[in-house]
Order: sequence, then structure tokens, then C-alpha cells
Amino acid sequence: MPSLIIREMQEKDIESLVKNFYFPWSSQQATTFKWQQYYKEHQNHIRTVYLLENEGEIIGYGSLLKASDYSYFKESEIPEINDVWISENFRKKGFGKKLILHIESEARKRGYSEIGLGVGLYADYGNAQKLYFQIGYKPNGKGITYKTVQVVPGEKYAIDDDLILWLTKKL
Repeated sequence: MPSLIIREMQEKDIESLVKNFYFPWSSQQATTFKWQQYYKEHQNHIRTVYLLENEGEIIGYGSLLKASDYSYFKESEIPEINDVWISENFRKKGFGKKLILHIESEARKRGYSEIGLGVGLYADYGNAQKLYFQIGYKPNGKGITYKTVQVVPGEKYAIDDDLILWLTKKL
């Protein structure tokens, strides 16, 4: 992995992040707002945004949230690894694992003994699911949520990015 570094986000990165991580299911305005908001949360120590750079190019990102929107993590004071993304050309090469392990290490340095994350349930999340189990994450035993609220048996939910299985790992 030549010239690979993981570093914290800086304000000057916003333009590059908007340009390189603008997705078809969003708008440029929404993407700009997201990165401005992430930077504001980063500055306010709510979220620490880590950027994965390969030979000077940002190829991925992920965050450590001090207080998750998921109530179980929030009440239990379990920080959340959130919004991890690796550019498609760099997937299945160990970059995601390296980024997640780095975020875990940073959480450990901050005195946390456990960390959590959520993963989607449909096939697009298959590689992430396998990776999380491979590096020691286990279901927290609370079932799945939709938009961070426990699902109710018998109710119908969309199979989308908001249908989540929550996992934890001892640090």
C-alpha cells in the first residue's frame, strides 16, 4: 500500500470530498451540505472524520461518532463507526479494514472499551458484513432497526439503507 495515509479531515478537503464522493442518489447541494455539516461536527468534537489517502488522492472516509443516533449505543456510551466508504476501484484490497482498525485504535486511545457500527441488510452490504464479522464484530442482540428505531414484528419496512443490524466489538 504505497503512500497510504489516514488523517483527520480539514476544511480544505470539503471541495475534493464533494467532487469525488458525489453520488447519483444525491444532489450536489445535499453532498456539499453533508460535508460542511461533517466538518462542523468534526470541529465541535461530535464526529471525527478520517480520510484515507493513497498517493495524495482521497479514496475513502469514515467517522467516529461520540454519541450515536442509535439509542442503545447512545445510552450505553458506545461510540459508533459511521459512514465508511471506500472508492469502488479500491475495494477488496484491505483499505476498508485498515480504515476501520485505525478508527478502533483512535477510540481505544480515547478510553473506550467497546465500539459499535451498523450495517445494511441487503446484498450491496455483503462485503461489509463479511468484513465486520471477520474482524470481530458481533450482533448486539437488540435486533434490527429502521431509521434507528426497533422494528416491530409483523410491520413492513423498506429494504433500504435505513434497515440496519447493529454490531459491537470489545476493544
